[in-house]
Parts: sequence; C-alpha cells; structure tokens
Amino acid sequence: MFGAHYLSSLHALVFLLYISTVSRYVLCESDTGTCNVTNSGKKKEDELLTRIQPLFSVYEATDETNKHKYRLNLCAKPAAEQQAMEQTDATATSWDSPKPVLIGSLDGVTVKSGPDWMMLEFGNGAAYGSHCGSEARRALLMLLCEPDMTSPVLRILEEENGKGSGCYYMFQMSSALVCDHGAPSGLSAGSILVIILFVFVTLYLIVGFTYQRFVMAAKGVEQVPNYAFWREFGNLVADGCDFVFRSEPREPSRPYTGLPGAESPRASGAIGSNSGLMVDRDDDNLLPV
Repeated sequence: MFGAHYLSSLHALVFLLYISTVSRYVLCESDTGTCNVTNSGKKKEDELLTRIQPLFSVYEATDETNKHKYRLNLCAKPAAEQQAMEQTDATATSWDSPKPVLIGSLDGVTVKSGPDWMMLEFGNGAAYGSHCGSEARRALLMLLCEPDMTSPVLRILEEENGKGSGCYYMFQMSSALVCDHGAPSGLSAGSILVIILFVFVTLYLIVGFTYQRFVMAAKGVEQVPNYAFWREFGNLVADGCDFVFRSEPREPSRPYTGLPGAESPRASGAIGSNSGLMVDRDDDNLLPV
C-alpha cells in the first residue's frame, strides 16, 4: 500500500518536471526563435531578440552587381521545403551556381545593440577557399530604427572578401521595433509639485466657496475665500511691479513754504528749527491781481 502510494507520487513528480522542462523550452524558442545566442550575458541578448520577435522570418535580397541572391533566416522556424534545400540559416546563391553556400548559422548568433540600432552576427558559415585566410564565413545584419517602417526589407550592403581575415557579408534592415523608446521614467519632481499645487488650489476654492455661500451667506465676489486678503494682496503686487518695473522717474513732492514776503517760520521760531520750510515761488500765481 505504501509502496504504491510512493510510486504514484514519484511518477507525479517526474511528470511535473517533464512539463516544466518542456514549457521552458517552448517559451525560450517562442521568445528568441531558433537563434542560439553565443556571446556572454545571454539573458540581455535574449531580451533584445524578444523585442524584435515580430520580425522573425526568412528574408531575401538580390545583388544585381555581383549576381548573387541571398536568403537570411532571422531566427524563424523554416518551412519544410527550405529544410529540404538546407536553406535554414543564412545562405548565398550565385546565378552561375544554384547550389547555396552557407554564410552564417543560427547556432552561432552574436547580438550587439546601441541607441536605436541592433546588430546580429551569424557565424559558423562555410569556410572560404583560398582567400580571407580560409576562415568561416559570417553574415552581419544591421537593424536600424525607422519609426514609420512597418514592412521591413532586407538589403545587401556589401560583401567584404578582399582582406586576409575578417571578411563578412553586410545586410541592413529597418524597423520601428528597433527604436529604443526607453522605460517609462514616470513623473518628475516638478510635475508632482505642480499636481499637488493644482489639487490644493482646487480644494481651497471649492471648500472656500461652499463655506462663504452656505455658512456666511455671502453673495457675488464676497463668495471668494479670503476676498479682502486677496484684494489687498493684488494691490500690493501691483504696487511692487509698478515700483520695480516703472521706467519713468518719479516726480518728487514739493514742500509748502508759505506766502512770499511772510516771515519765515524758521526766523520767527514758530516752528522748530528742524522744519526746513522754504518759499515756493510757484504760489505767486495764486495771489489776487
């Protein structure tokens, strides 16, 4: 009885482990396609491939000058006829020779990225014959940001095979998926302060109007909260602006000095010696003729 129960539990555990392994494989293949990233930091490169997952497909490009036709599989599961023709990776076909040449493999993909660009290197291609140091061929796919590009087109830029080493096939494709929009940064401190100030002013006006209207029975502009304070505050602000930004000089006030011919208050001693009153000749116009 105990042995049967133990075997049943063991079978259930094995089944769960199997399901977990299969699920991880399916998720991995659905995120990064059939590309096997080989460079370090694989998690980051897998995330980059996941971002361009809608681009996973087989593309073709033609080089009219050199009479070559290229087929590049961007991490997609190839069709049955492509598998039969061994065109599951990146291949090149010459018009003179219909047999495809492997120029890059999905098993040796290196991913690099920067602001609004991404480069995929498909290595482990067929070895060169007598040039490029007989090294393995490799295909470079440069993905560029193009916000309005919805139907990407593969283009062959060049085939570099005139060096002793470091030869490559350079392809280019543009897509909106490559654009690095960045993670949402959220609200800045200034935006938060503006929102808080707006909410505070709104609550102040609503509560103030309600109190003045229904508690104090105010009418008209008297319903404005603290109306007298804000009116005086407005006058003070206007006076301050007039004082600071007024361009014309202020006319000094003229002191009163009494009638002409009258004894000066300073001399008569009617007013203290500190009064400083003087005769204003402009008052002559007020005398009767």
